[in-house]
Amino acid sequence: MCGLNPVPEPINWLTDNGSCYTARNTRAFARDIGLIPRTTAVSSPQSNGRAEAFVRTPKRDYVRVNPRAKAEHHRPTTRLVHPL
Repeated sequence: MCGLNPVPEPINWLTDNGSCYTARNTRAFARDIGLIPRTTAVSSPQSNGRAEAFVRTPKRDYVRVNPRAKAEHHRPTTRLVHPL
């Protein structure tokens, strides 16, 4: 498990059905660290709204404190890599 400590209690991880979230390795890694992978209903904007709102909140807050105009313009200089 690459030295990560799982969360003390399982946490539901709600995502849309993007291929990066439904990939077997992603879901296995999520379970390894104590997340319970959950996806929204396919083609259901109503249920996907919660996941989208969750993404918008930190993005909005990031833009507020970042001197750049948009969060999308930020390119991280480091990446988290999980050896598969």
